[in-house]
Amino acid sequence: MGWQVGDLTLNIILPVGISFYTFQSLSYTIDIYRQATRADDQCRRLPRVRSFFPQLVAGPIERAADLLPQFGVDRKFDATIAADGLRQMLWGLFKKLAWPIGLATIVEPAFANPGNYSGPFLLLATICFAFQIYCDFSAIPTSRWASANSSAFA
Repeated sequence: MGWQVGDLTLNIILPVGISFYTFQSLSYTIDIYRQATRADDQCRRLPRVRSFFPQLVAGPIERAADLLPQFGVDRKFDATIAADGLRQMLWGLFKKLAWPIGLATIVEPAFANPGNYSGPFLLLATICFAFQIYCDFSAIPTSRWASANSSAFA
């Protein structure tokens, strides 16, 4: 198109999650325009919905109509739910760190030089790699947490 792109243009640093933030804001605006949802009458809830960090990082883009009511509910602390959440966080951390690192001692050498290893060992390394990936990405809440979370702060 004949535009000159300078170093300053290429070195613009954008915040992490800016596309999710933008699309989530557009989704809210479009929903209001289409009258799929009402505009939020409490100014403090909408910024919390738009900047809800786990949603911004993990996606998918959530409709404001789904999240806004959750931010308007009065919360009460429940020690058993909090203890269960901490237990699950520790288990997720263990799954994220201990298992993948331990399995990497088998997987990495086998995948780096597969010619140096036998077929059965490479099969074991492949199975270990699948388990390594599973542990790395499965550190999320269980269905027990999901069912308890719906009434945890009611």
